[in-house]
Amino acid sequence: MSDRITLIGYLGKNREIRQTRERVRTEAFYNSVAEMTERYDVTIRPRDFVVLSLATHERREPTWHRLVAWSPERNGLSNMRLARKGDKVQVTGRRESFTYTGADGIPRTIYQVVVETFRILKLKVPNEVP
Repeated sequence: MSDRITLIGYLGKNREIRQTRERVRTEAFYNSVAEMTERYDVTIRPRDFVVLSLATHERREPTWHRLVAWSPERNGLSNMRLARKGDKVQVTGRRESFTYTGADGIPRTIYQVVVETFRILKLKVPNEVP
């Protein structure tokens, strides 16, 4: 289950472009698909995604949110490439969580917002060098 959320805040870092690992599904899955049909393309392509951090403020205390945008160029989020640290933005998306076990054996839960719309409200003015 996921919740829809709209956030307005400031970017805490520049965007980080990543790709999924080449093998997302098992080899057995692709072999079974290839046996079912001759025309189905079973090539494995990595997906690109963008990770951002967003700070929202309530009562002087910042709350940090992890933002993830899958295939931003294909999903109409091309304006993300203009966003930089310190810009004020509005983000709409769905909130997700996932759990993993760290290297120390402690389970951790990560909350993130999968971005559906991204709007830059105010660009940070760079410091001018005299």
